[in-house]
Amino acid sequence: MEAGRRRGRGRVLRPRGRAPATPRNRARPREDDTTIALLRQQQEIMAQMVEQQRRTNTVIELLAARLVQVPEAEARAPAPPPIEVRPPAPAPPGHEVPEPQGELVVPPRTPDRAPDPEAQPEAADWRRIALAMATSAAKAAGRRPTFAGLDTENPAEFLEEYERYSTDAQVPPEKKLSEAIQCLRQTAARWAKFHQGKWQSFQEFSVEFLATYWSAGRQLAVRARVLSQRYNMAKGDSMVDFFMEQATQLRTLTQPIPECVMVEDLMRLFPENISLLFKSEKPRGERSIQEALDFLERQSVLHPPKRPRTEFASPNRTWEAPHRAGPTPQAPPQRMVASAAIGETEGAFNPFSVPPPGH
Repeated sequence: MEAGRRRGRGRVLRPRGRAPATPRNRARPREDDTTIALLRQQQEIMAQMVEQQRRTNTVIELLAARLVQVPEAEARAPAPPPIEVRPPAPAPPGHEVPEPQGELVVPPRTPDRAPDPEAQPEAADWRRIALAMATSAAKAAGRRPTFAGLDTENPAEFLEEYERYSTDAQVPPEKKLSEAIQCLRQTAARWAKFHQGKWQSFQEFSVEFLATYWSAGRQLAVRARVLSQRYNMAKGDSMVDFFMEQATQLRTLTQPIPECVMVEDLMRLFPENISLLFKSEKPRGERSIQEALDFLERQSVLHPPKRPRTEFASPNRTWEAPHRAGPTPQAPPQRMVASAAIGETEGAFNPFSVPPPGH
């Protein structure tokens, strides 16, 4: 007991109340002040928003009241009295009413509403431009080239036509590959469907497309087919058009052919007199494509192509076969000469020579 009293005597009594001032206790008042400031700021913002909403509602109510008052005021306004139109009084006897000199000019009616913005010249120009672009795109879509993988088709020409089509139709670069695949038909379409996952761009597709359909053997076959043709004047095609069509196919060959050799091969497709005349005018080293076109242009003027015409025979007209250029002349068909006196035709079928049935 005595020891406990002694320990109690040496103990210092401290008043209970505020916690001792430690670093942790010093930070608490600052946090409380910040929270109070944020709450006050939020209250001010809310008050401003409420005031703004109140003003907006007031403006809306005023506008609604005016919209209601205007029709009521127009309905209350008295209608104008009708205008009475009386016929003109007749002129007294012996007096004539002079007619007005000149024509009656009626002033143009002023529109009650604002002009249509689409009727302005600027809008009309934009409409014409948009229509032209749409028409161009539609025409380009109608000219979409196709390739089916047949022996008579030229894959190099197909790629050139597709490049022109994609430019006219404004095909985006990312859709160029898919558009090219849509142009394929039959065997080529099945080939593209089988290998479609291998290509990431149109360039990769073009390389493999030419490797498949434009091999060396295929090009030799095209060259042989071109050089096996002959120009026929009776078909109506000009020499220049025929030459350019065949030269275009030979130009697509990847194996280069000298220009003089190409011209010499193509000139063999024409009649012998045309080919020999060209060789006599131009030496072998000067036989270019342009020189050949100029020469054929002059020959087309001197010897225009003749289109075949069909003439129908009549009883009183002698039928003549069209003139054909060939090594040996052909015998003309039998003439049908009508005879009114005898009632027979020379070289024709006589229906009266057949006996009636039963005889």
